[in-house]
Order: sequence, then C-alpha cells, then structure tokens
Amino acid sequence: MSVKPTFTDINGIKVVCTLADQNDFEYLEIDKLLDDGTKERLLTLNMYDAKKLFGACEMFMARTIAKNFSNMNGQLTPNDRNSMLDDE
Repeated sequence: MSVKPTFTDINGIKVVCTLADQNDFEYLEIDKLLDDGTKERLLTLNMYDAKKLFGACEMFMARTIAKNFSNMNGQLTPNDRNSMLDDE
C-alpha cells in the first residue's frame, strides 16, 4: 500500500501528516514523502507545538484573505464572500 500525501506544497514537496502514540501521548508527525516512497521526518509536534503552528496558519490565512479582498475591489457579492470564509 502506497502512502498518499496529505498535501503538496507550492514547491512540489509532498507532505504526509500522521498521528502517533508514544508513552500515552499523541503526537503529530509531519514527514516529507520521498520519490522512492519512504518518508523523511520534518517535525514531531506535541499539542502545544501544534497549537502554535495552528496559530501561525490562522494568522497567515487572515492576512491572505484580507489582502485578497482588498485586491478584488469589491467585485465579490456578499454570498461569494460568505462561501469563501465557510470552513466546509
């Protein structure tokens, strides 16, 4: 069974995110998927590290969305704006 990437970044790097249990703690393992199908560990996050990464992602998304809205010169309808911000 081949491993499927969780996402591919803008540089084409395939990234795999998995949950791991060690010593009754859960961790988020973030690996680079190599061409031969093996993985190279990039990060191992505990819940505190993951919360910091989550905060950085939220900050990036808020800034990017605000910048994109300002560049669109009001061309979006209110429905378009709502659907862009909808999580699901």
